[in-house]
Amino acid sequence: MTDVYAPIRPLFQPAAQPASGTPASGYPRNSRIQELFEAQAAARPHAPAARHGERTVTYAQLDAHADALAARLTASGARPGDLIGVCGSRSLEALVALVGILKAGCAYVPLDEDLPPARLRAMAEDAGLRIAVTLPGSTRRVRGLRASVEVGALDRPAGSPPPGTAPPRPGSATDCAYVAFTSGTTGRPKPVAISHRGVVRLVLSDAELSPPVPGDGVLHAYGLSSDASTIEIWGALLTGACLVIADREELLSPAALERLIDEHGVTVAYLTTSVFHLVARTRPEALARLRFVSAGGEAMDPRLANAVLAACPGTTVVNFYGPTENAVVSTAQVLAPLPDDAAHVPLGRPFGASTCHVVRGVVGKGGEHLGGGDDGVLGRAVEVDHGGAGAGRE
Repeated sequence: MTDVYAPIRPLFQPAAQPASGTPASGYPRNSRIQELFEAQAAARPHAPAARHGERTVTYAQLDAHADALAARLTASGARPGDLIGVCGSRSLEALVALVGILKAGCAYVPLDEDLPPARLRAMAEDAGLRIAVTLPGSTRRVRGLRASVEVGALDRPAGSPPPGTAPPRPGSATDCAYVAFTSGTTGRPKPVAISHRGVVRLVLSDAELSPPVPGDGVLHAYGLSSDASTIEIWGALLTGACLVIADREELLSPAALERLIDEHGVTVAYLTTSVFHLVARTRPEALARLRFVSAGGEAMDPRLANAVLAACPGTTVVNFYGPTENAVVSTAQVLAPLPDDAAHVPLGRPFGASTCHVVRGVVGKGGEHLGGGDDGVLGRAVEVDHGGAGAGRE
């Protein structure tokens, strides 16, 4: 973590620690994702769960279609604990697929069709997929599957599941919820299993950086195969907010993104750093209607961060950092104006139910440098998710 001076707002007050030294848990760490979603659907059945252009699906509709899909998966041979592929791109139907797979007691593996065919085949092979859910418009470029189940049309009633096909309910918060793949910068992309508890930690464990609430619109801009889509999708669906799906062209044009934010009531956006930088360079005021915006995935430019802070005085701007292995986010820095000569934006403090240990690099017997960074960072951060997401080193 860089040692950079900057006046910052405190991210949170440390929670009371039990005698063991493990952070106190104040989130539903023993709940599974589908259980928390079902609670939201029961509480606000007619509220919009997601929008894409002129199409909208309510919580009740999404819940019913996911139940129907779970029953079809079970009838097709899916069993609790199986990994199920999702072939296609972000859409309303993709949400049905994710919720339905979890309701079937399985875990999902996004196979976003924006990825090259060779990478999709490698992902399916490495995950050992036998069954996949096919989204509308998918070209089904994954071969060798035993079964492919299609998502039903959302403009028709979901219907009741056939007798004897009710999805199984037993399970644990430590069960795998999804499999994401590392970026592959050090070789072949590797599958990483993330638990239900890891996702719940991501969405609900940080009391100071409060999650979305009913009435919020959460931008969905990441591809399904990006682990960062996790905080968008479940950040909305586990809190009663509405997920607003962006098309590619809206992410490439700050003016189009601003129209999407204005017309669909987007108030929360978790942006890639590249999109954040693009908007900051050309039209930083496009983010002024947001109450919360974050960037992550790459180092944030302090000058561009200052541009957004100046143009959006009522917006909380956050720098997120974390590896795939620790369920997307491990540290968060709430920004205030940085010094003009700042070379870095700080990574911040531990996010939610995580702790961070900064390990100073050492020199091995052969003279090699162990544990230090080659990116101007003093040492490496080791993130340990006490919520059960797994531990990662970056």
